[in-house]
Amino acid sequence: MSELIQTGLLVRDFTIYPRDKVVNQNITDMVRALKAGKQLPPLIVDRQSLRIIDGFHRFEAHTKFHGPDVEIEVEFEEHDDASLFVRAMETNVSHGVKLSQFDKIKCVQKGESLGITRDDIADALAMTRELLDGTVSRKTAVDGEVIKRTVGHFAGKPMNPKQKAYNQRAGGMDQKYYIDQVTSLLESDSINWENENVVESLGHLRQALEEKMALST
Repeated sequence: MSELIQTGLLVRDFTIYPRDKVVNQNITDMVRALKAGKQLPPLIVDRQSLRIIDGFHRFEAHTKFHGPDVEIEVEFEEHDDASLFVRAMETNVSHGVKLSQFDKIKCVQKGESLGITRDDIADALAMTRELLDGTVSRKTAVDGEVIKRTVGHFAGKPMNPKQKAYNQRAGGMDQKYYIDQVTSLLESDSINWENENVVESLGHLRQALEEKMALST
């Protein structure tokens, strides 16, 4: 049974959030639904800690539309840290934005740090143990660093600090995608040569290519 609680009392604990980040477009879509008079499903909240288990996007949508301290519907549950995280994984897999491979590996690392078995994590993520193990091996460097597809060739290999820093800000697409985008801009004569920042960045790209290509020959 749902109850009402002020949003200002709720806790968004990103250490138990199964996703890498909230998706702004999802929040925008929910705000539009509220403007149209639609109701959003209740949030799921841990009764003792008031941490949000499921509903980070709905929380953001309510506060954007109604203001920072509105009463909203929640369903309370009681958990310890481990069972709370299992429940968070289960609810985020069953609806909403699909969990990325990056998210799933983060779930494995967080879950195991809480003493949750790999089998239970796989079950919460609606995956077989074999599939989850394969994902972990393909998506982590030798020291356990979770790698995005952009630097997927580092799977099972060491990474230096600069490579790890880039991995954190990488977009996640295959490297060829980004290279083809720049190539297409150049070949179609679509570069904005009047933009000084663009021209400066191309100069940096040219210099880096000359240095790296010389080293590879």
